[in-house]
Amino acid sequence: MAKEQKRTLVMAKNYYTEINFLTTPYEIYELIKSPKRITLATDGGAIPLKGSLGFVVANEDGTILLTCYGQPAGHDPLSFRSEICALLAAARLITLIKDYYDTTMSCNEPARSKTQIYTDSLSMIKKLEAYDEYPTAHLKTVLHSEWDVLSALHKALQCFRTKPKINWVKSHQDDKVYDIERMLIDAYLNSEADELATIGLKRLQEKPIVPMDPNTSIQFHIEGRTITRDFKSTVREIIQLKPLRKFYCERFKWSDNIFDLIDWDIFRPVYKKNISKKGIQWLHKFCIKKLPTGERIHKRDHFHDKRCASCLDDEDDNHMFQCTKRRSVRKKFLNQINVLRNTVDTNLCDIMQEGLMAYFKGECMSNTMFRIRGKKGMGRYKNLIDEQSVIGWDNLLRGKLSKEWRIQQKAYKTRLRLVDPIEYDKIKRKKKRKQEQQNEANNNKTTKSKNKIEEFHGFFQAIVPIILEMWTDRCIDRNTPVLGGRIVAEYDSLSKKVTHYYTLREMVLPEDELKIFNEDLKVRLDDTNQQLKKWINRWKPVIDHSMKRVKELAQENSKPIWQHFTANKPAKTKVSRKLSKQLKPKKYYNNPLTNVYTRLKKKRSSSRVLPVIKKIKHKVNHLISTLYNKLGKKRSTSREQTVLEVGTQMIDDRYGDEPK
Repeated sequence: MAKEQKRTLVMAKNYYTEINFLTTPYEIYELIKSPKRITLATDGGAIPLKGSLGFVVANEDGTILLTCYGQPAGHDPLSFRSEICALLAAARLITLIKDYYDTTMSCNEPARSKTQIYTDSLSMIKKLEAYDEYPTAHLKTVLHSEWDVLSALHKALQCFRTKPKINWVKSHQDDKVYDIERMLIDAYLNSEADELATIGLKRLQEKPIVPMDPNTSIQFHIEGRTITRDFKSTVREIIQLKPLRKFYCERFKWSDNIFDLIDWDIFRPVYKKNISKKGIQWLHKFCIKKLPTGERIHKRDHFHDKRCASCLDDEDDNHMFQCTKRRSVRKKFLNQINVLRNTVDTNLCDIMQEGLMAYFKGECMSNTMFRIRGKKGMGRYKNLIDEQSVIGWDNLLRGKLSKEWRIQQKAYKTRLRLVDPIEYDKIKRKKKRKQEQQNEANNNKTTKSKNKIEEFHGFFQAIVPIILEMWTDRCIDRNTPVLGGRIVAEYDSLSKKVTHYYTLREMVLPEDELKIFNEDLKVRLDDTNQQLKKWINRWKPVIDHSMKRVKELAQENSKPIWQHFTANKPAKTKVSRKLSKQLKPKKYYNNPLTNVYTRLKKKRSSSRVLPVIKKIKHKVNHLISTLYNKLGKKRSTSREQTVLEVGTQMIDDRYGDEPK
């Protein structure tokens, strides 16, 4: 029995940094032996490269009898490992107290108490339930993460006479309920354990080596640290990192310190994702600057032209971004930076935008960074600017960002929380509520929900397709044969088409005009042939449909001009075509010009006979007829004369041609 106690003490002492008994240890021993219930509340915390644990022991009334905080061993422990170690430390401490007093007092009476455990780690509860499915379940998970402490915890819980009951409790309930008396016992004990874990996280140091636990049976150490999770990827990284570091330092002329400044956690997932989907060739060559540019293929074979097919300048690794014929593509990078502004510090976005635009334009980077440092509030970003300048702004487009980007973003969120905690919590709850609604809406879908992407990881993931499109267009312009055999002739044809479509700018809908003609004609004509083709193919049907729609709307909504403009009155919304009738006849005797005669009044006799109106016949003027008879001609009663009659008509000469 003494050997067993000594072994248990050796296994357990690594977890305890400070144990505070609020009562005598013997009272806890009596509680273990009694049929009453003993309560354990555990919690763990973790930050990069360091973890902590905390737990409390209480009676069934919630009175705390013991508090403790400590630290889980291991290289970069996660919160999951800290939660397991917290429960393992609490279970072993109860076992140690019972075994010590049993040995001291020579007591063989078994423990009769029931153990209630509260934890906020649902994943740990599910893992322990899986271990209880069949006797050898824990042996099947030897290569799983944190197997050493999980198997030890599984054995420690089996030492209890009555199997402990483990319940999940929501964490951080003291953030909303500040009155301890109003809180439930499980929430109160969990908040106390969380406070103890926070104390340990602040006071304790890193512990990369895990002491050997006899219940673990095996451990894996490499380069002075104990590997407890992700064995395959960790071993691969440690073995392949040295030659990879050497290659990058020689390729980019870096030192080992510069290599360590890069946040490879941003680069790695995007690189792996694109390689698994589209192959290793393009992205790998782009990231290490080995794309077949004009200068590179010209060195191998002088038959190839080293000039760019679009602007006729020498084509190197940077020319794809600095080409004067691809200026419009830079706007896509700026759009992705504007997306970052929704969640990222504005100063970080300004630094990124200034650095990339200076690189695109080929400006002096020192002057640009000096101008950025001179702005207000840029003092805290000095290390970021210096590190990214050493790494290279061209390498930022290749996924090699400094670690300072995420450090400064984390500090920015902390400042927001400290400036206005209430407003910050309100915005956070609103986002969480919106996310829950989206999750509920996606519950009916069979597609797997996407994991949350970190801001700069999402930026690099978004610009990779843009760069691939640029390279594809470059290859088409350089290698695809053109009708007529001349790229210049094709450009002239495309520029005429684009110019023609720009003349139709005022004939499309206003909302379409903003989308289609978002750049000036001069800037648009600076694009490559492939970009002009894409623009024409994309917007030609839209322009035709928009012009057609304008004509239809003009016919439907056309109004007479008097509805839009009037002399003294506002525009009428409705104009009547009906003529207003006069109710009373006009009285001319009121007019002073016609007030000469007196108008007779109508007789109102009902027996009045209406006079018969006779048709007026035109009288013949006999005087004119007599004159015609004297001249020996007949007067025609018809106004129409035939051509022959007109031809025979003669007009008498009044004076005569010859003297009589």
